[in-house]
Amino acid sequence: MTDVLHIEARFLVQLALCSALLTCIALTAFRRNAVTRRAYALLAGGLLIALPLVLAVSSGWYWTAPFGSLAALSLAGAVPVPLWLLAAWSGVAVALNARAIARARGSRQRLKALPLIDDASIAREAATVARELGFSRPFRLHFGDEACSSSLAGDRIVLPTEAETWRIGTLRAVLAHEFVHLSRRDDLAVLALSLVLHWYWFAPWLGLLRRQFIEAMEQSCDDRAAECLPSCAHYLDGVLCAVRDEPEPPAVVARLSGSAVVTRFQRFLGIREHQLDVGRVYWGLVTVLGATLLLTSVEFEASERASAWSSMPANARRVVLGPPELKLPEVRERALAGGDLRPREARQPIYPGHALADAIEGFVVVEYRLTGDGRVVRPSVIASEPAGVFEDVVLRAVARREYAHAAPRAIAVSNGGTPPRHLIRRFDFVLPDSAPSDGEEH
Repeated sequence: MTDVLHIEARFLVQLALCSALLTCIALTAFRRNAVTRRAYALLAGGLLIALPLVLAVSSGWYWTAPFGSLAALSLAGAVPVPLWLLAAWSGVAVALNARAIARARGSRQRLKALPLIDDASIAREAATVARELGFSRPFRLHFGDEACSSSLAGDRIVLPTEAETWRIGTLRAVLAHEFVHLSRRDDLAVLALSLVLHWYWFAPWLGLLRRQFIEAMEQSCDDRAAECLPSCAHYLDGVLCAVRDEPEPPAVVARLSGSAVVTRFQRFLGIREHQLDVGRVYWGLVTVLGATLLLTSVEFEASERASAWSSMPANARRVVLGPPELKLPEVRERALAGGDLRPREARQPIYPGHALADAIEGFVVVEYRLTGDGRVVRPSVIASEPAGVFEDVVLRAVARREYAHAAPRAIAVSNGGTPPRHLIRRFDFVLPDSAPSDGEEH
């Protein structure tokens, strides 16, 4: 067995393109609907979980286009990925997720250690706001440095110590905002999305998807919390009073996102933010990424040119002296299972240069299956001698083979003449001076 994992080049390219496409859609779609943008970001996280499986299943689906000049753009081919590189990728993802979970557990312990609020007026107001928002789960109120909430810690709301001096409107505005976070379990959603994105740490653009989710989460929370007060102006006034009472710029409204309070207030008041209109740029990126993703599903075929010898008249061939016969190393193929099923495009392994230099001969037995459209999937080495010399060239050649969709002639098998889909082939690497083995097929 080899220490590499052979996957298609198309799989890697499409994985990066799909993740970039999801991010660009999140940055430009549903700009006026925060609830829909929040739901889309969660949906995109779910799609990223299933994306590798979907691409692996659909790797055999492609179209062919007879453009010889574009044959170099074809992505149907095995790319050897060292196992140590795969281990490094998963190791970084596991380490990032372990750190995120450790931080979440640390925050939960710190919240549980905060002193409880024993003010009857605050508790009564919290119960009233919870009832108006339809929040029926038990909750706890704590005093802390800044206002925040956490469903991971058992539905807890933290208020600053200055909350005892707040006006009723200010207290209701902050409590309503935190209760909406608890009802939607926003901190759990942020943690889950982060755990998914950590597996795509090699795609830094997905950080924009997380930021977009948090921004939409805060804006939709503002919309829902404002319904508990007589008007949006009362909600904004309450939050601004809470911000004014804080000794430092806190994260009263933007605890999880860190986004600017002023920017969200401008949206609430209908004030257009002065910034560059990049919507068309993002839609342009979506179009380009979508077209590129479609292009990776096309297999370009190069047409073979007729040789000068075959195009010459028959009488002219008699007077042309052929080149002297050279003895070259050979790669002989023999069918061990699957019958005499001939590929439409037979990619033959190339004799490795280091093996020629060291006069090394050997063989490789490879096993693989065919998809319904005649493509090779999951090639693997089941025997080789000597080990580690010829396996890679055989796997690369076999992975690029293509068989006809339907066999040109029926092959008699025990179940009634269906062409075999499970093949085992032996490749013998023979130097020029070696005698051929018995029963080998050239």
